[in-house]
Amino acid sequence: MNDASEALDHAAFRQLVWGLVDGDSSEYDTIVEAVHEIVEENQQLRERVAELEGLVDPDPGATDYQQLTKPQKVSRVRSALVEEAEKRGGRAALQYDDVKWLFDGYPSAGHCYDLMERAADLDGFAYDRPSGDGGQKRVRVNLDGVNDLERFHAVNNGSAEEDR
Repeated sequence: MNDASEALDHAAFRQLVWGLVDGDSSEYDTIVEAVHEIVEENQQLRERVAELEGLVDPDPGATDYQQLTKPQKVSRVRSALVEEAEKRGGRAALQYDDVKWLFDGYPSAGHCYDLMERAADLDGFAYDRPSGDGGQKRVRVNLDGVNDLERFHAVNNGSAEEDR
């Protein structure tokens, strides 16, 4: 390799690194520091994509219950609530039997209640017992309080497009 070729390779490498860093190249003391920043950001993005892939289940019927992760199950409970609430004027609730049915009878009672409780961790969702008659625990949604309703529609639209 000659000096001109090495200089060209070095310039291409520098251009690549500076193009990948977030911000201005003057924010970094060395190119090595910038490379470390790029590697760290890449790892964070990979972890975030893996997390999101775990939450999104574009075809709920295609995944066996035993293969679903807990976040996927929680997401399915929330999606069922949102879908039902959209049919019923913005509010819906699921009880233990409904959640068990949602997963074809697979989860134990304790697991159903755990999924219901975790599904209530977002704005607009709640886990409680109806007042007055001491009824069954339930997870419910009020669509007026859901901050990220578009997320549920994006998942549903994505699965509809795949069916075409």
